[in-house]
Amino acid sequence: MYFLSGTYKTSQFEVDGDLGQMGIGELFRQYPQWVEIDPVAAEMKAGAGVFISGMVAHAAGPNMPTRPRCTFAVLLMPEGTTFNGNKSALPDELFAKF
Repeated sequence: MYFLSGTYKTSQFEVDGDLGQMGIGELFRQYPQWVEIDPVAAEMKAGAGVFISGMVAHAAGPNMPTRPRCTFAVLLMPEGTTFNGNKSALPDELFAKF
């Protein structure tokens, strides 16, 4: 995994575009100040887990093995949070249900 250290301090919930499909170019268009931050690599062993804030810019390299890489995400929100109508990173199928 790669992280841009300190990005949680300036990232925002409201951005233009679809966060679920946001590429590196779009990320830096939203946050041009992040271009100057050197990525930090954190090696993860097979089967390892990591807990991070979704407000930290992060990415994983390509999946090179012959089998798919499985992931699992848990999103936690404060009590009383309500859906604001923005798709964000929701898959189309789930978004349609809201």
